[in-house]
Amino acid sequence: YNSLVKVADFRNWVELEETEHLGFRIHQDICPYTLRVYPTEELEDDHHTLRPFFITIAVASVFAFSIAMFFVYDRLVERRQKLVMTTATTNLALVSSLFPKQVRDR
Repeated sequence: YNSLVKVADFRNWVELEETEHLGFRIHQDICPYTLRVYPTEELEDDHHTLRPFFITIAVASVFAFSIAMFFVYDRLVERRQKLVMTTATTNLALVSSLFPKQVRDR
């Protein structure tokens, strides 16, 4: 895990010069402090789960469901429009055959 080390160098912290922190006297000229933190295998095991996979599947499912509902809605509206157009065409033909042009245009 050497490639995953996080280093905090206290030499760059001006406010720590000649101060006492947690009971330790910090003097940068004599003993510069550097803190190194390494992850453990237990930490890695805690973060390697299937949770991201399940979240991705859930989000993809929501998108797929939304797309499917859009296409179903589109087909239903298209079918309704055809039905309305057919009814209007039939009614126009009926009115045209029953009434002369002067009566229809009123």
